[in-house]
Amino acid sequence: MFDGDLYLLEQFHFHTPSEHTVDQRHYPMELHLVHHNERHEAAVVAVFMEEGKHNPFFETFLEHAPGKVGEVIDDHEHTVNPMDLLPKRRSYYRYFGSYTTPPCHEGVIWAVMHDPIEVSAEQIKKFRSLLGHDNVRPTQPLHKRFVLESQFVAGSAQTK
Repeated sequence: MFDGDLYLLEQFHFHTPSEHTVDQRHYPMELHLVHHNERHEAAVVAVFMEEGKHNPFFETFLEHAPGKVGEVIDDHEHTVNPMDLLPKRRSYYRYFGSYTTPPCHEGVIWAVMHDPIEVSAEQIKKFRSLLGHDNVRPTQPLHKRFVLESQFVAGSAQTK
């Protein structure tokens, strides 16, 4: 939910390294959960991925990912719970921006989670080898955009 509007998750994908930065710091990876509302407006939740402990969900993804770029696997055996992709604390930075892939249309609500999730060094290496190259848009200047910061408090959301 953003501003009382329901957005449904349509797909998720990963970038290496991260496309967003905090204090000019890139993370090894970034997850994008792409949502649309009934008017086809977009909201993307971005989650930084840092090197740390082994991530069982990400391992399941890696085990069932296509072996080659462009290959599709139609897997009806495995399900994912998108909540497993989010850090425990739900606070985030929010701004209006654009998609990060061409044609980079404007009007996207971005929620960039404060806290990263952890994946192991081996998992990052395996993802990079599956992809074969970095898939990141260079960090863009703010161009007069405002970045808001939200703190999630159990039962309510507060904006600072």
